[in-house]
Amino acid sequence: MFIQSIKNYFKNLQYFFTPLGALALGIVFGLSVLIPGTAAALSALTDDVRMILDGASIDLEALKNSFLASVRELDWSEPIAALGTALSQDWLSRTLNGCLNALLGDTQEYAARIDEAIAIFCGKVAVYALVLAFFAALGFAGGFIFTKKLVRKNIAKAAFWKRLVAGAVDLIFTFVLAALCAWAISMRGALALVAAAALLLLIGTVSLFEAYLIHAKKRIPLAEIVNVKNIALLFLGDIAIFLLALAFTVLLTALTNSAVGIFIGMAFFEIAIIVIGLNAEAYVKSRAQNAPSLPLLDK
Repeated sequence: MFIQSIKNYFKNLQYFFTPLGALALGIVFGLSVLIPGTAAALSALTDDVRMILDGASIDLEALKNSFLASVRELDWSEPIAALGTALSQDWLSRTLNGCLNALLGDTQEYAARIDEAIAIFCGKVAVYALVLAFFAALGFAGGFIFTKKLVRKNIAKAAFWKRLVAGAVDLIFTFVLAALCAWAISMRGALALVAAAALLLLIGTVSLFEAYLIHAKKRIPLAEIVNVKNIALLFLGDIAIFLLALAFTVLLTALTNSAVGIFIGMAFFEIAIIVIGLNAEAYVKSRAQNAPSLPLLDK
């Protein structure tokens, strides 16, 4: 069980570019809205600031240099965090007012109106960011569904009606699992760890039982599938797969940066989650393929 679980993960890394490509496509669609929308909002912000400062003596070149200096002060070794800071209302307001103070002296008479213009700009950018997040989530979900179909076909192919049964069981189990997760999160300290371990063991038990119903009913005694040994090995295999995905992500982050590491690492975790969800089925199906039908279980 344990070795097969690890093999299943590496075997299905061949589909690595499927979730990655779907996520990238979603991000591209999102950026096609975010970039021009932000540019238009920035242009409107510039026009508003010019109107507010109409009549004031201002050196635009000095303003640009002062603003660029503030941008360079951000920690661009962490581009996602830096971009989030640069688009925040607090940073924009503080930076722009700082630039104007350096150029014009006291800008209290302009500050409130400038803050209002920045708030409008940030509101527009927030909407475009939500659109980006929506398309990214859509790409992630689409890639997950399609990749799961490929992985299932590869290691745990099942008839359509069996997939419907599995889907119904999964739906019920998801609600129960959500309640149990909320309970585990409410725990503290050592109790939280015990609750998390118990939850993972429960997931393994239900997964094996579900796989038995789909692939091995009337072919193998239930006790040969759902037992302490198989539950423990499935648990260890799932933990090992998760740690492998984490190791790949950490290594990528160390070799590149956090943005690239997180983006590519999501594909490793996506495949890990799918394989973890299908490991029980893959194991039970492999056991059931050559097992003869049991007469006593047919009655």
